[in-house]
Order: sequence, then structure tokens, then C-alpha cells
Amino acid sequence: MSIMSGLAQTRMALVGVSMQVLVGLVVVVGCSSREESPPTSSAHLVAGEVFFGGDPRIAPVKDLAAGGGWLYWVERRLGDDTSSSRVLRRKSTTDPAATPETLTLPDAIWAIAADQDAVYVAGLSLWSRPHSGPWVLGLSAGRTDLAGRAFLEIVVGDRYLMLDHNNRIVLVAKHAGSTTTAEAETVWEGEYVPHTVGGAGDRFFVVYDPASYGPTGPMMAVGPGQPLGVFVEAPQLSLLPRTIRVDGGFVYFTGPAPPTPTSCPTWPGCSSDKLLWRLDARRGGAPERVGPITTVGQFAVCAGAFIGEVADGQAQLVKLSLDHPASRIVVDEFAYTELRKTTWPVHVIVADDRHAYYVTTGSSVIRRVAW
Repeated sequence: MSIMSGLAQTRMALVGVSMQVLVGLVVVVGCSSREESPPTSSAHLVAGEVFFGGDPRIAPVKDLAAGGGWLYWVERRLGDDTSSSRVLRRKSTTDPAATPETLTLPDAIWAIAADQDAVYVAGLSLWSRPHSGPWVLGLSAGRTDLAGRAFLEIVVGDRYLMLDHNNRIVLVAKHAGSTTTAEAETVWEGEYVPHTVGGAGDRFFVVYDPASYGPTGPMMAVGPGQPLGVFVEAPQLSLLPRTIRVDGGFVYFTGPAPPTPTSCPTWPGCSSDKLLWRLDARRGGAPERVGPITTVGQFAVCAGAFIGEVADGQAQLVKLSLDHPASRIVVDEFAYTELRKTTWPVHVIVADDRHAYYVTTGSSVIRRVAW
């Protein structure tokens, strides 16, 4: 079944059906509430501290995962981006002076994720490893329906992982610390369409490229025992967002101001203004704009705080309170380069409840900034 026909059938099936079937409790893994005063100025801080200084012998770092007092990342040799050349490393987040460790895994590495309990690695099989224990096979490539499929992204929930493949989305029970093969539930399969995924608790969200769907993009929702269905359609989803984050009962994403996208005069790597929007993660409804910032790229949210890249005058990494978004603190600034004519400065950003960790495009240096 094609994605077009599959989504069309989903939309028809949902006509007249209560949105309660798409409602679920959303919590944030790894983020705890804090009492903080909002930033009151735009004073510069020292640029995000170097957490890992990089290595000229390795290619730029593209994958990060934080959880349980550890930061994990994937290294690969220069000039070799095969899955078998990738190496998983980690470093204690409580001891910045510690030497990074290399973790040996009997499989290729396509995607990583982490939570308070374990790190998860997807290759041709799914593996989990408690932060202080051995590797556990969670989903074997020997399954006839999954054999030879490499899952390219992992989203961590409370009891489930969402594995995102080019043409399949699968939910897998975590079974952390167990040798039991996890049960897998395929919640969508069809023709590949570019998309972005995110989630928290055991509610997961998917936004498909509107160019393959229609003028107003859909945000889909899915959960255990609940097939993929339309959650919200809105003009703010008329461009595919780079990032979806869930925090404090809201889904955050980037998108244009209705009715149509506008040009982006301040950053050469941007084709349209990407404002920050949020939706109620239980009820959906109309998206609400968050603050005056424009042209938002990669970002992370945790316990009501935002750290992310913006380009509304100059490309910067900023920190702000989502309750007081007009005030910001500049964490890092990015100079215009030929490389960034078509790319954003920050390639990847992840967070735990104490820090956000980020890597700039083309770099193997990992920096961090405290929430």
C-alpha cells in the first residue's frame, strides 16, 4: 500500500471518530521540574564548554544519545561511512575529565538512543545495554518479517521503543535487562516518504513531508495497540520540521506562519522562516506560536526550557525559558562559511536533565551547556 493511499484511508476512517483514541498521557523521560528565574538579558555566556575535544582522525560526529549519567556517540573513520566502520563510545556526564570508553557491539550501528536505564542500538538487530551491564539482544534480524532491515532512528518511550525504518514503523517493548526477545508491533508500512519523528511517554508522533501528502501537512500519532492515525492537520505543518520534541504536555515543532511560508533573508541555509510552535499533546487543536524567535533549527526542550539554534539576525545557539521566550541568553555564535550556505550550523542536539549536548556541522567536537 502506498503512503498516499494509506494516509487517505486513515483520514476517512477517522471522520466522525472521537480524537480520544489518539489521546495519551505524555511525560518527559529524563527531564525533572526545576525552580529557576527566567533570563533577564541577552548577555553572552562563554560558548558551550567542550565535553569531548574530537579527533582529527575521525569523521564528524552525527549521532548522540544521553541518559543515565552517560553521553554516547558514534565515531567513524574518515572516508568510510559504512555501518561496520562505526564505533560506539561513551563518557560520564558527571566526570568531564574522564577518558571516553569504547563499547564493543557484535553488529553494525545505524542508530542509537538512551534513557535512564540503558543505551539502545539499532543495526540489523536491536540491542540494549544497561549502563552497567552486558549487551542484550532485543529484536533479532532472524525474524523473517524484519530480516535485512536496518532501522534508522530510535525514539525512546516509557515501556516501548519506536523504531523508524524508511518504509516501516515498529513498536518494541523495551524489556531492559532481560534476555527475552522483545515483541514487535508494526504500526505502519508503506512507500517511503520523508518524515520526522518524536515522542515521550508511550505516545509517538510522525510528520510526513507535505509535498507527498497535501498543502496542509498531517501530524500523526501512534501508540501501543493503536495504529497510526491523523492527530492534527494545520498550515504550520506545510513544511517538514527538522525536529519534534515533547515536554510538559506539549509537542514542539518548527513551521511557517500561515498562510504561506515566507523567504528567509538572514541565513543562507534557510529556505523559509521556521517559527517555534506547540500543540497540546493530548487534545491537539490549533498550534500556538512560542515567543518572537524566527528561523529555528535544531533544538531541545526540558522542563520548560529551550536550547536551540536560531537565525533571526545572526546564527546563534540560545537558551530561553518557554514561559518567558522574549528574553534569551546567547550560548554560541556561528560565523557564515561556505559550508553553511546550504546547511544549518548545529547538526545534532540531545539533552538530559542537566545539560544539552551539541555538535556543529562538519565537526567531531562535542560541546554542552547547562539548562
